Amino acid sequence: QRAELGDVCVETLLKEDSATFLMEPSQLMLLAVSANLCRQIRRSSSDLEGQNMEMAFQDGLPAHAVSRSANSKIKAFCEACTQRELFRNGEVACIQACQRGDGTRFVAYQLFHSCQVQGRCLVLCVQLELCEGDRPNMKIDVAQFHEEARVQLLQALKCLGSPVSLEPPILDHEKDVAFRFYGVRLQEQSMLLDEGRSCQRREFDVLPRGAQVFGDRPIQPEAGGLRFAVRVEAASKAFCGLPFLGFTRQVPSDCPTLYPDVATNMAQSLLVGGDGGASARDQLSHFKSGFRAPPQHEVETFSLQPDLPRNKRQAPAEPNVGDILECRYTWQGGLQMFLNDQKLMDFDTGRPLNPDVAHYAVVDVAFAAYRLSLVPPTQPFPRERACSSGKSPESTCCDDEESIDLDPSNNSSAWSMTTMTTATTKPSTELDGSAAAATGRLLQLACVLAVVATGLALRPAWRR
Repeated sequence: QRAELGDVCVETLLKEDSATFLMEPSQLMLLAVSANLCRQIRRSSSDLEGQNMEMAFQDGLPAHAVSRSANSKIKAFCEACTQRELFRNGEVACIQACQRGDGTRFVAYQLFHSCQVQGRCLVLCVQLELCEGDRPNMKIDVAQFHEEARVQLLQALKCLGSPVSLEPPILDHEKDVAFRFYGVRLQEQSMLLDEGRSCQRREFDVLPRGAQVFGDRPIQPEAGGLRFAVRVEAASKAFCGLPFLGFTRQVPSDCPTLYPDVATNMAQSLLVGGDGGASARDQLSHFKSGFRAPPQHEVETFSLQPDLPRNKRQAPAEPNVGDILECRYTWQGGLQMFLNDQKLMDFDTGRPLNPDVAHYAVVDVAFAAYRLSLVPPTQPFPRERACSSGKSPESTCCDDEESIDLDPSNNSSAWSMTTMTTATTKPSTELDGSAAAATGRLLQLACVLAVVATGLALRPAWRR
């Protein structure tokens, strides 16, 4: 295995300043280790290379000191690394006790990353010492260690010739919708496949959430507002409920605070799904969850079943493989979800869509569906007909009506009529090409003339 990896790669890693190792994912076998890792574990590289990771670091530890959940998470991560069409695999962080060659023990912070080295899919791990002994210190700031480990990880990837690309992929207009999923920094349970067109939750039969993803570029407005659609590629009976789909004004970037602990707490977001509800948060930062539901002024919530307790609510439908879910955000502030072109939910959020602000798609691959793929919507997105302060610049509602000044104290006359600017002429099939539209305009004009005539008839009485 080491010979296949190549002496140059091994020597490069041995000179790495951080405590790192390369591992073969299918067998969890150590292929190469850095000199700093050898000093940390107090064993030689020849003792470590070729060994199973658990045997190399945990052999001799008592059963209570070994985190079975951490080992399970690492195995699930490594299994995902061998999956076909894998594009990005969300990094996994674990806190695990280790035993040194001299019998002493320490608690390590391990960060795992899947990478391509010399054409092979391997796992690179950075290992930091948290504290001595076999029990973690609960007062340690784990977030600080995570960012330190990530800096070392990115440096090691660069040395191995496998840097993380920060540029969004070029769209293939024959295959793609208007965006792909953002993959520079992923939530821990997230996987991207098919060059970022699909997203998947890794431990789908164990964890209901933990796979939030963003669009990698803003969604372009349409006549009716914003929208995108996903197809359900895989679903499980382990959990019930719909995935969360929505929009955010937050720009995805490689920062530690990119993802909230719960998707509905996301900054500047509107989300719909789950058990038949929606959420809205306007603040610039994520809301930090506690033991109680967030107050309405922090995260406003909407539900199809507001009179039922949260644990009794049920989704209006369960997703099945092949279903198309579409999320829409209308110019008037409506947040909608469609299932196979049938409207499931429609909530008035009271937040009209601002055409001057960029919005990004948000998907939480939660509950029953655990793999979703971006697809083009199948139906047209109709223009809104009702009045709204947040209407599209192309909207024609209320733009061709006449407004009446009813103030009798006006110096120029008791009644005055002001005609508002009419909308730009649209193609006949869109606006006024039908007999019904023409009849409606004639009725509006007749009503206006009747009101004006009544005002003129009453004018002498006002003068007396």
